[in-house]
Parts: sequence; structure tokens; C-alpha cells
Amino acid sequence: MPESSIRVDGLRPMLARLRALGQAGVTIAGRAVRDEAEAVMTTAKEKYIPVESGTLRASGHVKAPVIRGHTIVTEIAFGGPSAGYAIYVHEIPSPIATHGAEFNAKHGGGVSRGVDQQWKYLEKPLMEAAPDFPRKIRDRIAASLSVSA
Repeated sequence: MPESSIRVDGLRPMLARLRALGQAGVTIAGRAVRDEAEAVMTTAKEKYIPVESGTLRASGHVKAPVIRGHTIVTEIAFGGPSAGYAIYVHEIPSPIATHGAEFNAKHGGGVSRGVDQQWKYLEKPLMEAAPDFPRKIRDRIAASLSVSA
């Protein structure tokens, strides 16, 4: 399996400063991770999620970050009691349900959906954003550190 690595310039001094801040540094890093997850969720809701009644879109949420040692984890998801079908819409391309431009062409007239709406409505924006996560998180942390200085 091929390995990959990402270099993020300016990380060492920033990590030293976060460590010096103790729990406040952990909070700053957790907030940066959560904010990037929120950006992915916003893109999914505004651009990619198929909308019929709005229930599926409204079910999207970002959980608070969990810190385990040197790892910060947050969860972004759609679904729950009101939209238990979210996984099916995301994972199974329906032969009868259409999205985006295909939906508009099929139904025309009074009903319209965004041309980018699709079945991989969370995976797509996540994969688009992933290459920039380290840099964006670093920049968010740096901005927080300059404010807290």
C-alpha cells in the first residue's frame, strides 16, 4: 500500500506554543478541527445534498471534538431519528431517484434541484477539502494564537 505524507510549514513553533498553553492550547486545536468539519458540512448542505423536503439536510451535524492524547477527532454526519434513510441516499445510487441536472431535465418546470446534488453528498465535499485540512487547521490555530497573545 503506498504511503503518503503531508508537510505543514511552521508547525513546530506552533505546537510548542500550544503545549505551553496547556488545556487552552488543546481547546484551540479542537476548535480549529471542529471549524474545518463545519466548513465541510456547510458545503455538503449548500451544494451537494439532495433536497426534497429538507429533512435530510436539516439532520446534518458536527459533533464536538474528542481529544485522546495527541489525537483530535470530530464526527460529521447526516441522519438520526428524523432521517434514518440518510445512509441509503448516500451509499446507493437509486435507479428511480435522480439528482441535480438529471432531476431537472427529467422533471423540468416547477421543481428544480442544484446541478451538483448527488448521492455521495458528504463524501464528495470531504474528499475535496481533505488535501487542505492540515494547512487550514494550522492557519486557524495560528489565527487563534495571535488573538490570544
